[in-house]
Amino acid sequence: MAKPSVDHVVAHGLLSPVTIRGNWHTTTIVALAPLAVDPEWQGQAIGSQLLSELETRARQAGFGAVSVVGDTTYYGRRGYVMAEDFAIHNTLPVRMGNSLIKPLTPGALAHVGGMLEYPAPFK
Repeated sequence: MAKPSVDHVVAHGLLSPVTIRGNWHTTTIVALAPLAVDPEWQGQAIGSQLLSELETRARQAGFGAVSVVGDTTYYGRRGYVMAEDFAIHNTLPVRMGNSLIKPLTPGALAHVGGMLEYPAPFK
């Protein structure tokens, strides 16, 4: 496998602000969509490294959690749990158990339960 050139993208990840709206609060976190790695480069931990970097940048920007709709096995190994564990429910038509979330700081999701609302482009 050749080393990618400077102009060759092998992975991409995007974080977008989303809102958790509860009865008495509104909390902004970020949603990960998409996270993709070129098939020729998969299996080399590139996705995991990119995810870790995105989480670090989200934490540094002051966001308390990252939400993702995805595979529980892949994301579960990286500390993501079902959003329902925090009484957070997704407004998108997502299969139960595929709405995942990871607090980025201890207690970041304490008392935050509510509906996870995505901007229009996600719908």
